[in-house]
Amino acid sequence: MMNNVKQQGITLIELLIVIVIVSVLAAIIYPNFSNAARKAKRSDALKSIQEVAHKLEKHMSFCNQYTTQFGGKIGENASGDSCTGLGLDTATTNTLSSELGVYDLSIACLPAADNCMTYEITAAAKGSQTNDDACQSFTLSSTGARTAKDSSNNDSTSQCWS
Repeated sequence: MMNNVKQQGITLIELLIVIVIVSVLAAIIYPNFSNAARKAKRSDALKSIQEVAHKLEKHMSFCNQYTTQFGGKIGENASGDSCTGLGLDTATTNTLSSELGVYDLSIACLPAADNCMTYEITAAAKGSQTNDDACQSFTLSSTGARTAKDSSNNDSTSQCWS
């Protein structure tokens, strides 16, 4: 006589099929998600550059020149020195991390001189953002010129500043 016992649960084959399907979906979705996350972090560079540019213009209006120093003060400090920097909270005065910490910002005077009348702000990718091959660095000058470079140092301005 046959035993009519109903089987409960799932078989090993069914479990393996589900694992394969989930793995294929993950392999398709993860690279797209990572790429979208890198693109979203580009806004951190653009926002940080704009904030520094605003501070530089404020420094120019008070001090009649730009500065390459992120720290210090705009106007007089406690020791009576004036126009010592942009007044941003930073441990070092020559570099600044973006808000999310995925870009390093720097300021250069063009041409390099004691009396800085034009500037160029650069945001260079660091950490996980260095995987963003298309947009490794962003630059904004005091004339409003915007440029971007990819990992091969080729111009990628139209792709990165859009």
